[in-house]
Amino acid sequence: MKRFAVIILILGFTISVFADGSFRTFIYQGPQWMTSYSQKIGNILLLETLGTTGVGGAIGFSNTTIDRQQVGFLNLMVGKTTYSAAIGIDISPLTPVGYFEYETMRTIAPIFYDLDLTLGNYGLPNFGVDFNGRTQFVFSNLSLYAQTHFYLVFTSDLQDMTDIEIGYSPIKGSFLSTTEVGNLYFLTGGFEFKNLGFSIDLGAGFNANGIGPGIGISAAQQSLENSWTIRFMPSNSGPAVYAIFTSQSGRLTVGYNMGSVYLSVED
Repeated sequence: MKRFAVIILILGFTISVFADGSFRTFIYQGPQWMTSYSQKIGNILLLETLGTTGVGGAIGFSNTTIDRQQVGFLNLMVGKTTYSAAIGIDISPLTPVGYFEYETMRTIAPIFYDLDLTLGNYGLPNFGVDFNGRTQFVFSNLSLYAQTHFYLVFTSDLQDMTDIEIGYSPIKGSFLSTTEVGNLYFLTGGFEFKNLGFSIDLGAGFNANGIGPGIGISAAQQSLENSWTIRFMPSNSGPAVYAIFTSQSGRLTVGYNMGSVYLSVED
């Protein structure tokens, strides 16, 4: 997700500069944190990372193509696809690293999606896979919004999150599962209040302590441009809560469950 763009004029040439950044910390299987920054100058990609998972940088190449579809006499833009690859060095310990990213999005109704897959050992203690995906489907009163995050570092770490919300206005049902703060699940249902901009869900939550009441509040109409959801469950050892806020400029994820903490900020 692109946070900002700066146009630089050098000797009559126009160069586009795009920058992204992210920060993630979690206390699960030991305290960990990582921050990363990427900058694209034309087709040149620069990467830097710092954290308990590694310290280093890389340089590579990135290319974006516009996806078009012929509709009658019109050649419409329906999305875009980006490929990126880089090589570099992790200095803690001194190790060569590689990075590959594939991102594609579709921006025409009735199905929208944004998929981002990253592979390699850049910024990680071992080879890893990081996948983020969101999709939206709207047809009359029927709607579907789903998002997922899968993070795997071979031999050391595995985290995943899935959030599915299905509605037939004004009725709505939701399922959320995550291992980012230990095993935590919510199965809820409720009603949309479109005039107020939110929906309320009631149901059940599940963690290692067993089953408890689950409470949810989220945007009445989730979309790729703007979505948010909060899930809460009281428990004997303290409350469990998981929240995701997404906009065109970035994403914030916060979670807490039985002493495990998760925080991710991306732009």
